[in-house]
Amino acid sequence: MSQFPAPAKAPVYFLHIPKTAGTTLIAFLDAQYARGDICPGQLLPELFALDRARVGDYQFYRGHLWHGVERYVGKPLQYLTMLRDPLQRTLSWYLHVRRNPDAYRHERMVSEQWSLLDFVNDPETRWDLLNTQTLFLAADLDFERLAADPVGYGQRTIRAYAERGHDPALLETAKRRLETMQFGIAERMEHSLSLLSHAFGFDPGMPAQRLNVSPNALAAPDIPADVRAAIEAATSMDRALYAWACERFSERFDAMVHSLVLKEAAREGCVGAAWRTPLQATSLEHIGVESVACSAALVANDTTRVRVTVRNDSDEVLSSRPPHPVHVAYHWVDAGSGVTVVHNGERTPLPAVLPAGGRLEMSACVRAPEHAGRFRLQVRLVQEGVSWIERAAPGEDPEVVVQAA
Repeated sequence: MSQFPAPAKAPVYFLHIPKTAGTTLIAFLDAQYARGDICPGQLLPELFALDRARVGDYQFYRGHLWHGVERYVGKPLQYLTMLRDPLQRTLSWYLHVRRNPDAYRHERMVSEQWSLLDFVNDPETRWDLLNTQTLFLAADLDFERLAADPVGYGQRTIRAYAERGHDPALLETAKRRLETMQFGIAERMEHSLSLLSHAFGFDPGMPAQRLNVSPNALAAPDIPADVRAAIEAATSMDRALYAWACERFSERFDAMVHSLVLKEAAREGCVGAAWRTPLQATSLEHIGVESVACSAALVANDTTRVRVTVRNDSDEVLSSRPPHPVHVAYHWVDAGSGVTVVHNGERTPLPAVLPAGGRLEMSACVRAPEHAGRFRLQVRLVQEGVSWIERAAPGEDPEVVVQAA
């Protein structure tokens, strides 16, 4: 995990995993910043050559700088990255090494006339393609040791990670870290640029040329079965990560589109459509009960009214209209044992439509538990036929003494 919690205005860091269309994305991202706001170090030796006292002055960092670079920079960063189909990334990496004299193992590849299968299977050198995307996200590097020996220490550390094979802990770490980032999918470049522009407030109109594209690219259908099997074995975690990321990306992209459609509908005065479908899962964390005012003593089974404030910091509209009305309801929980004694409390409809970003103070109906005791009143929202919305402000569940009737 990143060491710092990134605030909204934290500088942006594009963690560039090699051969994931990152050069194309960097050209788009560089256009969003003044030249002086962009850190010039895209490789670790370049970063470490900069004045350490000023390395934290930039607003945009990008390059093959691995995860955790904020520890060296000395301030929180907003992460973004790109993922690519592991088969296509491996093919692109092979062509890159074959044509680039400065690339690791280029000389052996040329002198020994390596085939793609040789490249994938060579036991001494293939560590740099084993689950590369997963390791770029999951590996933890000591940046002070890395600054002192970026090649030697860096290669030894990543080799050790690569030798762990299909370690579920690495895959879970990569997923967890990716979940906290904004990210794109190389095969969905236009959608990726739109989503990143929406998330960071970038200008989506900046041109995005396809740069650093491998010439004479290999077509996946032409790859022999044995070579394909070798690549799949070498990238097993990357394939699992990529499949998971594609699903998560689609969810985020769909949520963005839904949000923009709702905003446009609200702007055009067409908010009536907003409550006809279930609330988006991404909206639920921004909706809930903000405060509750309730008597500290009630009589068993008596009905009372409590004052509540409902918050709606989502982009959606809340309403108690069918077919999926949002109601105020409640749970009663035993204060001593924590056992829920009443789960489906009585419903109170919202007295008015609650627009995006709004607050609503209202009175809600509550019936006390049937038995005496000490209980906590958990006032919550529920979208009927869909789900409870359990968000509430910390410490806002009042304790109530219920007396026998």
